[in-house]
Amino acid sequence: MLPGYVMAANDVTVEDDTTISLTSPSMNLTLESSSTYSSMTVETGSVAFTVSAGGSITLTSGDRYTLSNDQSAEVLCSSGSSQVIFSVASGLGDKTITFTPNATLCDAVNKPTSNPGSGTTASPGGGGTPPPATPAAETPADESTGTGEITSNIGAGAAGNLGAVTTKGINALMGNGATGSFTLSTATGGAAGSHSIQVQNITGNQATITVSSEALVFTLMAGKSKNVDIDGDGYRDMKITLNRIVDSKADVTAKEIKVVKIDGTAPGSLVKIKSKTAVYYLGEDSQRYVFPNEKVYYSWYNDFSGVKTITDEDMAKLPIGGLVTYRPGTRMVIFATTVDVYAVTQGGVLRKLKDEAMAAELYGVNWNKHIDDVNDAFYSSYAFSSDLTSSAEYNQETEKTFSPTITADKSI
Repeated sequence: MLPGYVMAANDVTVEDDTTISLTSPSMNLTLESSSTYSSMTVETGSVAFTVSAGGSITLTSGDRYTLSNDQSAEVLCSSGSSQVIFSVASGLGDKTITFTPNATLCDAVNKPTSNPGSGTTASPGGGGTPPPATPAAETPADESTGTGEITSNIGAGAAGNLGAVTTKGINALMGNGATGSFTLSTATGGAAGSHSIQVQNITGNQATITVSSEALVFTLMAGKSKNVDIDGDGYRDMKITLNRIVDSKADVTAKEIKVVKIDGTAPGSLVKIKSKTAVYYLGEDSQRYVFPNEKVYYSWYNDFSGVKTITDEDMAKLPIGGLVTYRPGTRMVIFATTVDVYAVTQGGVLRKLKDEAMAAELYGVNWNKHIDDVNDAFYSSYAFSSDLTSSAEYNQETEKTFSPTITADKSI
C-alpha cells in the first residue's frame, strides 16, 4: 500500500480545512482548504510541505502560536490567529518549507509574546495549561470569514440571486428566512438546473440550511461544513459552510464540488490501477481516500475481491481526499512515541483507555493482541476526545453501527 502523502506536481488539493496535530510542543494547526502541494511530512514537532510550481499552502494557528519556518515566510498575526501563506510561482521548481512552530504567541505586529502555558507538557489527548483566551477580531458585516468579500446580501424573509457557484465559491450574508437561487457553473445532468439555499432558525452560532432541488435540510454550527448532493445521483455536488452568525444573519459560503464519474464505479467503490497495488476508497465527493496500510484496510474489508481496476488517466482525475482511519470498534491503537492506548470512535476520534483492566473489559483477556501500532506520520489523521473513565462508555458493536461505511465514518 502506498503512503498517503507522497505525491507529485501538486497532486493534493485540500477540499476541507484539515487539522495537523503536533506533540512537541502539543498544538493543533489548520491546513486551509484550497491549499495545493505535492507532499507533506508530519513529525512530532514539525510539518514540511513540498510545493510545486503554481501551488500554494495556507497554514493557520487558531492559538496564535509563532509559525517559525525555514523559508522566512512572513507570519501574519491578528488578535485571533497566526497564519503563513506560502506559494510557488509558475515556472519555478519545487520548494520545500518546514514549519517548526513554538508555543509563544505573536501579536498583531508580528512580535512574539510569552505564553504562560508554553511550559506545560500535554498528552496526545489534550491536557496541560491552555494559553489565555484571546477575543476574536470583529469582522465588518460586508466581509466574510470564508473565501472573501460578501457577494450577496439578502435580508430576512427576502429572496435574491446568488448567481453561478464555482469551485472557488461565493459568499452570501443571509437573514432568517432568506432564500438565494443559484446555478452550478459546470454541472451536468440533474444538477444543471436552478437551485436554491434557504437559511432559517438562526440561533446563537448555528443555523438550519435547506438546499433544493432535492430537499436537503441540515443544521450547522459556525465554522462547520457539509457536502450535499443536490440532484440525488449519489455524488456530492456542493459544499456549504456556515462561517459565522453576524447581525442576525448567516455568513454562508457555497462551493461547487467538481463531480468525477468513472465508468464501472460508483461512490463507495474500491479502485486501483493495473501497475500498482495501492487501493483507494472512492468517496461521494469524487475524491479518493488512501489506506495507509493493510491493517487499516482489513478493519473495513475481509479481502480484495471488490476492488475495481481503472485506467491511470481516470485515477489521475480523482484528487486525494485524505487518509482512511481505523473502523471504530475493530482495533485499539497506540502511537510509536507514546504509551497511551486508544479506542477508536466515529471519524477517527480517539479516546484514551484508563488502564489494562479497561482494555481487558473491552477486548477480553487477549486484549494486547487487539492493539495496532500507528506510525507518528499519521497522527494528524486522527482527532482526540475525552479519556474513557469506564468501559460502559464504549461499546464495540455500537461504534461499528455508527460507521458502517467509510463514507458514514468520515461524513463525506
